[in-house]
Amino acid sequence: MNYSYSRIADEQLDLLVNRLDARAYNALVDTCKGILDEPGLARERSAVIATEDGMRFRSPVGGAFPYKVFWSLTDGVARIEAYGLAPGEQPRDQGYLP
Repeated sequence: MNYSYSRIADEQLDLLVNRLDARAYNALVDTCKGILDEPGLARERSAVIATEDGMRFRSPVGGAFPYKVFWSLTDGVARIEAYGLAPGEQPRDQGYLP
């Protein structure tokens, strides 16, 4: 299995392990596992957004609306780029992602 995490995503995950309640953290991890294990299927279920660094996919974190996982797919390798809200979205529950 080929995949990677950006430095930003890796640092965010380290912070989030202590900030999130178990339900939200597990939802985040499950979303990432789905992306990394089945990037083709995850791609079909994701929105595509344009960034300064190119096209990125935006996948919702189930059970933690409106939070998203932002990721890329290059040469069949999924890479988790970041976690958070899409521009303009507001959190509903402060117990979720910052």
